Amino acid sequence: DVKGSFDRVACEISDLGFRPVPIQPEDDINVLWQKEARKDIVRLGVAGAIAGNVMMLAFASYFGLDGSLQTYFEWTQWALCLPVVTYVAWPFYKGFIEGLRSKSLSIDGPMAIASSMGFLVSSYNLFFSNRLHKDIYFDSISGFLFLILATRFIQKKTRFQYLKYLR
Repeated sequence: DVKGSFDRVACEISDLGFRPVPIQPEDDINVLWQKEARKDIVRLGVAGAIAGNVMMLAFASYFGLDGSLQTYFEWTQWALCLPVVTYVAWPFYKGFIEGLRSKSLSIDGPMAIASSMGFLVSSYNLFFSNRLHKDIYFDSISGFLFLILATRFIQKKTRFQYLKYLR
């Protein structure tokens, strides 16, 4: 029974933490891509805009900025990084939790742990450190998540392009 085998495969894919979407012969791949890509493009745009601004603020410290302006820049980096570790990193957290539920590991686990721990450690160093040069990594976290999201977007777009040729 072919229908039963597809159902079994869909259940297996679902158990791994992914949502299978059956593509019917009458479905337009371009319409499916537009629906799938819209949220990803917004998330990628937010990540890119924030990463660029956080890195620009961090460069001032790298080139010797100190005093109250440096403190202001560090707190601004922290505030800008909040949406990165919440909204932008949400797909990693979601994938990690789904992986734990299905008792399987994916790359989302290390991504979620690295981004959240990097933010927490940097926040702790910003809040409680009295040193002149605090070890904060908001620029690295935001740039890292932007680049990973960009590569995932390209990968997803390539898969949809490949689906066109399967028809």
